[in-house]
Amino acid sequence: MCSRNWEVKVVIVGGGTAGWWTAGCLEHNFPDWDITLIESKDIPIVGVGESTVPQIGNFLSNIGIEDSHWLANSNALKKYGNRKINWRKSGDDNFDWTFWYNYNKKFEGWAQKFRKGEVDLDSLNDFYDPNDWSGYAYHVDAFEMGRMVKDHCKNVKHVYATLTEKPEADLVFDCSGFAARFVEDKTKQHYPHTIIDRAFVGPHEPRDDLPMVTQSIGRDYGWQFIVKLKNRVGVGYVYSSRHVSDEDAYKEFEEMIDEGGFVPMGLPSEANSYNDKHMFFKWEPHALTNPWSGNVVAIGTTAGFIDPLEANALFHIQHGIETFVKCWKRGYGKKTYNKAVRISWNNTVDLMKHHYALSDRDDTEFWRYWDCCREECRQSVWDNYEKRHNLETNLYPSSIWATMAAYFDEWKRAPF
Repeated sequence: MCSRNWEVKVVIVGGGTAGWWTAGCLEHNFPDWDITLIESKDIPIVGVGESTVPQIGNFLSNIGIEDSHWLANSNALKKYGNRKINWRKSGDDNFDWTFWYNYNKKFEGWAQKFRKGEVDLDSLNDFYDPNDWSGYAYHVDAFEMGRMVKDHCKNVKHVYATLTEKPEADLVFDCSGFAARFVEDKTKQHYPHTIIDRAFVGPHEPRDDLPMVTQSIGRDYGWQFIVKLKNRVGVGYVYSSRHVSDEDAYKEFEEMIDEGGFVPMGLPSEANSYNDKHMFFKWEPHALTNPWSGNVVAIGTTAGFIDPLEANALFHIQHGIETFVKCWKRGYGKKTYNKAVRISWNNTVDLMKHHYALSDRDDTEFWRYWDCCREECRQSVWDNYEKRHNLETNLYPSSIWATMAAYFDEWKRAPF
């Protein structure tokens, strides 16, 4: 590794959101570095519509891009929560998970009233204040989000080329996605119960009647998302291939589209197209054990991908590059960086598991699968509530775990 007291030559491989966010963050924090971003014209980038967590706004603001500017100049919209549909049981009432925060453990007073029948579940959202710390998140076009940061960069060299070998540089940031083109240590961390591994997604005609929340709908073999943007609606079905074939999953997805009254906008001829209406993605759920190995740092889906539940994909781009910046400035190396990134993945996997395992659904083999870890999660949902009060260090703070426990009616092991 080169000395940290002189100009560092950096090459970023990949020009999507991960590549340009990496470029923007590095340029902002290390203005003397020599940064080049290389991308191939042969690799298409197609935006559909992606949900985010509130921390994304902080990331962009920290590199000098305020949402008052980019919201007005993009197809993005603010989102005010996540609407759960059919998660506790099929045909269940809808419930919005909002971005409230558990100051002074105020949830515990509410919980006592709720358990006595003095308030209903919806009253939990009386805690919500859109002007609070990170009171809202966004629905975005991921491609636009990369382009926006690209336009903000002033000194990053941009090159179109198809690389056949790792470029010469002090540091290489591999943002090539699932291909992980130049990662030196491809050892993967696999997690128990990460069975979601397929998705059909596509853009649909814009709708004014949709709420400004991400809709997450429990389905027979996974879940459906609905993400509203200004110019379209992103709709997808995320599922487990061990429980349903791709052909049957697509039939189910088509029924969702018809049921919801969505009109596909169509696609150009792209690598991931399933047909002219929708794209198809498959992945091996994992995270790299050592995302920084040799002189290569893996960012975004290059470093791993588990399940898009709870808007974690763009956050892991943010977390990967911000953690690198912190480690570099403090003189920490790969060991510290890799440990921090692994912890972030562990926390994400943990939250996802609880979403499925705490459900009372048992109408398909997919939902019955989660019987294996339900009892464990009934305890650990409260363990997470107890230890995740710091808003700055927890992607999913105690209020998220409180909402989960209340939504799934898990009170037996409550610590109060």
